[in-house]
Amino acid sequence: MTSIIANAYVLPYANNRTYSDIQAQPQPQKAGQPSHGFSDSAISVTLSEAGRAALARGGQSADDDETDKLRRELTELLDGLGRTSPLTDGKLAVDLSGFERAEVFAIAQNTGNKFTADEQKAAKSELQQRFDAALSGAHSLLEVTGSYRDLYEASLEYLDAASAEEKKSAEWQQHYAAVSQALGQLNSNPGQPPQGIKSDPVVAYLGRVAKGEQVKDRTFADVSDDARAGLDNIYAKAGDLKDLSKFGSRALSAIVLNRTDTFTSTEIAAARSEMKSRFGQSVQSAFQSAGGTGDPTAFSKKLIAQYGSMSVEEREAAGLDDQYYNTIVRNYETSLNISRAFGLGGGATSLLSFL
Repeated sequence: MTSIIANAYVLPYANNRTYSDIQAQPQPQKAGQPSHGFSDSAISVTLSEAGRAALARGGQSADDDETDKLRRELTELLDGLGRTSPLTDGKLAVDLSGFERAEVFAIAQNTGNKFTADEQKAAKSELQQRFDAALSGAHSLLEVTGSYRDLYEASLEYLDAASAEEKKSAEWQQHYAAVSQALGQLNSNPGQPPQGIKSDPVVAYLGRVAKGEQVKDRTFADVSDDARAGLDNIYAKAGDLKDLSKFGSRALSAIVLNRTDTFTSTEIAAARSEMKSRFGQSVQSAFQSAGGTGDPTAFSKKLIAQYGSMSVEEREAAGLDDQYYNTIVRNYETSLNISRAFGLGGGATSLLSFL
């Protein structure tokens, strides 16, 4: 810890810090001095590591540092694509999937007044696209199960994954309350869509789907161009191909499929490896989360939803075909039949009649 002497000029700054950042240190008592344990002329203040870092920044907060970093990364992305705006004709025209959701929210909210109106609009479109993508798999599942509960549970899961800052927003709180109320209605009748709920984000999603107003996927050729520019940017900075974690799934599939014939065999292999790793992790996560539900159909339903959320190109690049889909649907139906058999209390005879 570093000790400094605080005088009248330093104390105003020190008083803005938290108690964990500042600890007053007793000074030797002088003759005739009141016995409060501190000198009248100076106080020895010990700053924590966070406090010293803030002092070195001239009082700039860590949040400011993060916002500045985000500003630089967005500028680098646009510069690498030769763009000054993430929009074309008012529509999202840049892949923002490499940014964390909290970062996209910060851009949409113009945190620190560092982002343009176009960037804010693009970030809001990206957030809507991520919500729609989160529900698209469950929407596909609805067509198999006929239950709206899966759709609302997917919405609740998406909302739960929000950052602390996003959860403070009025929109998030309204949506969370609406989804919770809807799930309450669905307890008695999961096959009937909830009615009369204000600010229901699932109803809004279904309305966009019915009207074809979801944020449209960019053309695969544009995604390929962005992927090529992203790889070139990695080479310019790092010298070789090291990390594809910032690439979205569509960008990875564009590299794997190489329909523009612009990617090397090394790049294709790296993208395929990254896709395989991500898909494996998502399947493992689905298996682990399904295990705690007590629902024998949960794992199959998660795989159906996962498949439904992927684009045609992502499925092809991951090696998922119609046979894979038909298999996981059959697994769901078999699990459901077994569950019903045990639920009917018919024992082995009833179970065998379902198989």
